[in-house]
Amino acid sequence: MLDFSIFHMNRFDPEIILTKHMYEIGMSPHLDGFHYFRTGILICFQENTAFTSRSIRPLYEKIAERTGAKTACIERSVRNLISRTWVCTQQESVIWFGTEFTARPANSKVMAAALTWLRTQKEAFTE
Repeated sequence: MLDFSIFHMNRFDPEIILTKHMYEIGMSPHLDGFHYFRTGILICFQENTAFTSRSIRPLYEKIAERTGAKTACIERSVRNLISRTWVCTQQESVIWFGTEFTARPANSKVMAAALTWLRTQKEAFTE
């Protein structure tokens, strides 16, 4: 098993921190959407771009360029990841990436929450 402890790292590694949290909230790494979701968040994080519901389509296109998949496949896979994670929690509300959701959220809402969460983790790490 991989050691995801951020306390033993000398530098902030967004991929490791994001992946660890995705595991913790119950996202299944065997689903294609897991990798597309992570890639999308890391693209936005590295490019330091803002994320809105309008920017999701261009983000899917960037993920497609990196992975060779079609944008429709990426969108469907991310939606499947979020839906399956939601169903597996079997709760009325969940807190993912520091944001409470009371109904199954849209892809863009979860991705925006993940990006915001990752940026706050970086700020906390650098303090």
